[in-house]
Amino acid sequence: MSGVELKNRFCKSPFTYAEIFPGGGVYICCPVWTGGKGIGNIFENSPEEVWNSYQAIMIRQGILNGSYDQCDHHKCPLIMGNSLPMREDVKDDWLGAEMVEVIAHHQVKMARGPQVVKIGYDSSCNLWCPSCRSELIIAKKAEQEKLRKIRDEFIIPFLKDAKVLVLSADGDPFGSNHYREVMRLTREQLPQMRLSLHTNAVLLERKAWDDCGLEGRTDLIQISIDASTAETYSIVRRGGDFNRLLSNLEFLATKRREKGFSRLDFLYVVQTRNFLEMVDFVRLGKRLGVDSVQFILIDHWARGMTDAQYREQKIWDAKHPRHSEFRAMLEDPIFREPIVQMGALDMLLDNKQPSEVLVPDNREMRVAAAM
Repeated sequence: MSGVELKNRFCKSPFTYAEIFPGGGVYICCPVWTGGKGIGNIFENSPEEVWNSYQAIMIRQGILNGSYDQCDHHKCPLIMGNSLPMREDVKDDWLGAEMVEVIAHHQVKMARGPQVVKIGYDSSCNLWCPSCRSELIIAKKAEQEKLRKIRDEFIIPFLKDAKVLVLSADGDPFGSNHYREVMRLTREQLPQMRLSLHTNAVLLERKAWDDCGLEGRTDLIQISIDASTAETYSIVRRGGDFNRLLSNLEFLATKRREKGFSRLDFLYVVQTRNFLEMVDFVRLGKRLGVDSVQFILIDHWARGMTDAQYREQKIWDAKHPRHSEFRAMLEDPIFREPIVQMGALDMLLDNKQPSEVLVPDNREMRVAAAM
């Protein structure tokens, strides 16, 4: 897409969204799509210094002048796919009225904080899945103290205007003592804010539900499961308890039916270890009445996963020795059920090969985040 074509387009992300990465770096868009341009660090800057930093202003300026000069035009899928909304259509968006003012007055310094914040700076998790990490990661006492300090000095003030808190981009909301503290504090101090949770759900039982005050303020719960049997689960979700998980899934399915929250999604990272259980995974989702069953292609995001190990699990690659078996399994009509979201696997169903553009290498994202 050329600069002329972008002139009448708008991207609301840098005006409304912030994501906090491991190490405390803050981004208002995917780091890969903006060449690794962070806007500050929660351990070094105040909320105001971050949200209206020089780099934040420069990214917003590029959008408002139509140049998108801080964006990578060859990596941002919204630019590449010509799918950014037209400026005249922004009024129909959920933040439309405010964004109309931003466009009209060329507003690059925001008076209000981010509306959506995604946090992922605590890597603590109760599991150590081979698709994600090579060892158990739990914040130790010194790090817990550091997190508690930053919780009060940065996180809670940064969330003052947020409509949605998404947690977590790294680690698990219930495997992290810090994230549990954030959920409890925001229930008291920011009752208007909604929660969107991405979790393995092994620790999300009724006690945690009540302790973190999730009733009535949770919109979305996405659960990464990656298996349909206890045997496979023990391999792909190391440290987990499949029977405990199933009990928690029943609890959450009941909560969903009772409208205790708005949406329940089951997620499945497709790899050689588990692809033969994909059909049964859809059946599990149907039995529990989830809103969607989503399949995601494995990526090279694991801490410590070698290139050889990644290639071994990359079942979606046409060069994989078991790829034909995988393709045959995808012919099952259950994958056309309304609740199933195939993501990049839709290309295989159309007899096309997904590319690394559709399945970006998150090693590149981590390098960009460190820049």
